[in-house]
Amino acid sequence: MTDELFSVKDQVVLVSGASRGIGRAIAKGFADRQAKVVITGRVAETLNQTAKEICPADGVVRAKVCDAADPKALRRLADEVVAEFGRIDTLVNCAGVNKRKKIEDYDEETYDYITNINIRGAFFLATAVGRHMIAAGRGSVINIDSINSHRPLKRVGPYAMSKAAMSSMTRSMAMEWGPHG
Repeated sequence: MTDELFSVKDQVVLVSGASRGIGRAIAKGFADRQAKVVITGRVAETLNQTAKEICPADGVVRAKVCDAADPKALRRLADEVVAEFGRIDTLVNCAGVNKRKKIEDYDEETYDYITNINIRGAFFLATAVGRHMIAAGRGSVINIDSINSHRPLKRVGPYAMSKAAMSSMTRSMAMEWGPHG
């Protein structure tokens, strides 16, 4: 599939949380348009299966297992992708989790699980990739938030809070990084 107006041919695209759902669909869209796609997730078997299924016959889709809650692993991931491909043109922060409960029933472990992946991980992956993009003078970061960012639903408090933070993080990064291309 080609679209000359919005061509991503040969661009290097990193998509976190791409083994299923929205992340998978986004990664497939880039792969179908001839981008070189790196997908991440926590489960190797699911991730490798996704890479096989979404990779066009003449395309490049690499699966890299990475825990979005581990800042050191996220820095290694960014460095590995740049070492292999020479750059990252686009980062899509899509990794996200949720546990539905009444707000008063969340414990610290569940709260940390949600926020460590949804916002902390997104922040540290974006900064790891952003450093490379700033040095290159170009790049795009796409952070996937949620309708819950603006209109929270019941029983998703920490998820909604993390996605609202994602929205603010995106604006902050755009203001600081925009002048760098």
